[in-house]
Amino acid sequence: MAGSKVQRATAASFVLAAAGLVGALAGLPTLNSLLKILLRGYPAFDAGQVAKVAVPVYISLAATIVGMVLALLLLNDIRLDRVFTAVNVLRLRLLTYSGFIMVVPYVVGAGLFVTIRIPFIVMAAVTAAFLGVLMYLIRSVMRDTQP
Repeated sequence: MAGSKVQRATAASFVLAAAGLVGALAGLPTLNSLLKILLRGYPAFDAGQVAKVAVPVYISLAATIVGMVLALLLLNDIRLDRVFTAVNVLRLRLLTYSGFIMVVPYVVGAGLFVTIRIPFIVMAAVTAAFLGVLMYLIRSVMRDTQP
């Protein structure tokens, strides 16, 4: 019973991390266009601000890509029953740091771009929720595989 629960949680975490990685990579080439479309409804938003607004988003996307690669490597090791290793502890630590780096640019952006604060707050909340779900699934898998 516990083995199948671990396998299901590992598979769910793997799918979530892979989806995050694909989403982050897919967003890179179209980011400026997406920002123009999303922020078009804000009357105080100037199309010339897109480059400034894109900086925090690119920083967050870079941290997201690093975090998702780390999560996939960690989950692959868990799937191979290499759970409590020094490398995986380091990966978890780096995944936590990358999660922090994912959210901070949005919080800073909300402070810098007061006229378009709401989109930054929403992006920070969505990013934090995504990372929270991923970390919860990884924690559950690791807890269930304890020796």
